[in-house]
Amino acid sequence: MAACVYIACREAGIPRTFDEVARTTNITRKELSNAYIAIVLELDLRIPLIDPIKCLVKLANKTLVDEKITRYAIGYLKQVIDSEISAGKDPMSIVATVLYLTCLQYGDESKTQRSFADAAGISDVTIRNSCLFEKQKNL
Repeated sequence: MAACVYIACREAGIPRTFDEVARTTNITRKELSNAYIAIVLELDLRIPLIDPIKCLVKLANKTLVDEKITRYAIGYLKQVIDSEISAGKDPMSIVATVLYLTCLQYGDESKTQRSFADAAGISDVTIRNSCLFEKQKNL
């Protein structure tokens, strides 16, 4: 049932992660993943990709990021998506990195890598590595 809820969220464009659904339904991420894969393969479903912009708005609201910074971050995220450097990456890690870098650029240093990582359900090392990748790419 949890896998069906996750699939329904994806179909409806509601940004939910495996971890959120697993935690809410009180099962392990692995059980959810196995059930999800079985259903998708058995029914030959085409599940739409998660919209990173919806994830960005969700994370910005969760971390109380200023609306102006959120708008700038959406612009940067669109550039990242258009350049295709986000292909194959976890949308929440890309979104957390973009929000963190945008906060730094526009002077909101109260937000830390750890705060975005905790809210996104990822490691702060993931954000740090993505920031290093971005700096190397711009050199």
